[in-house]
Amino acid sequence: PPDPGDTYVCCVCLDPPVHPVKLPCNHIYCYLCAKGLVMADNFSVPLCSLCRREFSRDYLGSAAVLHDASQELNDTPPLEVTEAVWQWFYKGNNGWWRFEARNNEELEENYMQGKQSMTTIICGNLYTIDFVTMEQFQTSRPNKKRKIKRDLKSSDCKGVAGLVKRSWNRETPTL
Repeated sequence: PPDPGDTYVCCVCLDPPVHPVKLPCNHIYCYLCAKGLVMADNFSVPLCSLCRREFSRDYLGSAAVLHDASQELNDTPPLEVTEAVWQWFYKGNNGWWRFEARNNEELEENYMQGKQSMTTIICGNLYTIDFVTMEQFQTSRPNKKRKIKRDLKSSDCKGVAGLVKRSWNRETPTL
C-alpha cells in the first residue's frame, strides 16, 4: 500500500483512496473503485482508467491485494460503545457487510433528513437506496435488490465493502 505520509488520489473518484489498492501499472484506487472497473463488463479484460493498461479479472482477489486493502480492518473484538453510533449495512453473501465510511455518512445524512430514497455511486455504479423498503439496487437493474439495515456500529458483520475482516475470536492452529 502507499506510504500514509504521501498524498494519493483515487483515479476514479478523485478522493483519497479508501482501502487503497495498487494496480499492476502502479496507479492507486479505492478498493471499491477498482472493483467497479472489474465489474463494469463481465466479458472484457478490465483496464486501468488512467493508463488503459489491462489487468487480470482475478487481480483484486489475490491474497496480497486483499491483505493490503484490508489493513484498516482490525481484528479486535467489537468495542464497548458508550453512545449509540449508527452504521449502515447491506446483506450480501452469508451475512451483513458494512458500507464504507463515506457511503455510510451519506446514507445516514439522507436518512436523518427524512428522505424516502436517495441515489449514490458505489463501485462505479449508480445505486438507489430505498429507506422505506430498506433495500438497495443498481438503478439500471431495479429487480436485483439487496436488503439494507441501520444498526449499531458494534454489530457483528462479515467485513466492509466486500473486504472480509479478520475474525477476532479465531483460534490459533496447534502444530
